[in-house]
Amino acid sequence: MRDGWWVNYDSRAYVGLHCLGAEHEKVLRDPEYQNQKWLGIPHSVSKEFRSFKPRKDRVKLLKFAMKTLPLMRIRGYGSKVSFQFNRPESDPRPYMAVKRWIHRFGGDALLLVVTNLSTNMTVSVQASDWDTFMKTNSSKSEEVLSKRLPKHPSKTPAKTVLSDKQSGAKSNGD
Repeated sequence: MRDGWWVNYDSRAYVGLHCLGAEHEKVLRDPEYQNQKWLGIPHSVSKEFRSFKPRKDRVKLLKFAMKTLPLMRIRGYGSKVSFQFNRPESDPRPYMAVKRWIHRFGGDALLLVVTNLSTNMTVSVQASDWDTFMKTNSSKSEEVLSKRLPKHPSKTPAKTVLSDKQSGAKSNGD
């Protein structure tokens, strides 16, 4: 699996990246494909996207979008899939969106790498174990998270929030 998506976890709308050169930033910015409308991005928020310089402010734009809107960034890396969102830990919606994604697109053999950017926490869990993981760990997630991202995200590689070394994947710049 090498596909990528944006998902609005409130409306359950998915926008795939395969038609736009596999770039999350372009999907947010490109009005020609009406992705902002499909993802439920209000015009007042999409106007703020212009304050971020294309490519240069890419990571800032993605984090802003995920913090401001109910959006999750998803990217496949072969047998691994990363999920990134920016919500308080108590918000269950992103975790439910991961579950829906597994049932719609994934398979039990995939390794899920789930990152909450607001807490700088990452957990890796087999897709077949997601339901069990959520039932047994939802109230004590900090204890079971397998990895912590650096406290200073600006020191992580600009091309991805989750580095290639952490995900075990080769990056295509996204």
